[in-house]
Amino acid sequence: MDRVRAFDSALWVNTLHQSERFAFYEGATTEQAPIVITRGPTDAPGHRHLILRNRSADDVHDVLFLHQEGDAHFGFLVPAIPAGQSAGFVLEDHPITDMRAMRSAFRARLIDASEPSPPTQASWNPCEMMRDPAIPVETASGHALYAHEIDAILEAWDARFFGQGTRIVYRESVQTLDRETPLSLYTDMFHFIVLRRLGLGLMENVTL
Repeated sequence: MDRVRAFDSALWVNTLHQSERFAFYEGATTEQAPIVITRGPTDAPGHRHLILRNRSADDVHDVLFLHQEGDAHFGFLVPAIPAGQSAGFVLEDHPITDMRAMRSAFRARLIDASEPSPPTQASWNPCEMMRDPAIPVETASGHALYAHEIDAILEAWDARFFGQGTRIVYRESVQTLDRETPLSLYTDMFHFIVLRRLGLGLMENVTL
């Protein structure tokens, strides 16, 4: 937590009784895991054909499937599974010889490639005239964050995301986050807000 609060150029967020540089949302949920695993039609010993089906009403993104058997590791990264659709693969066709490379590939999908670090100056193009500061920003423009923010997240969750056993990590859609955990952010006439939202889900102890 102290590391996140110490990020360079992080601004203070103020409420009536509290000021903070790091916003964290936690709450009880009855949400079902969006992904279910079934066996594919060509499944056989030594040829495990697995189907990842998205049973939710929203797309899921950057779906990372990881499986360990003894010293052997297998992994499969799916860019997106649309709502109600599925993605299939044969487990034995996807051995992981370098977990660091798999982790790096996942990390790269979460970073803003066009602006991986905070800008040193603001761009006012396009300039929005007559903006009303009484109207909050409630819709995120994307999911990608700065590299140091992603590194903090992945380091904190490294053992859970990339540990032993079978697990699935996935990214929730921005639309899901806007709807399920709404925000209303205000500023003044001299500032503007660029809202990004990243929600990572984890399914642990998956049984094949």
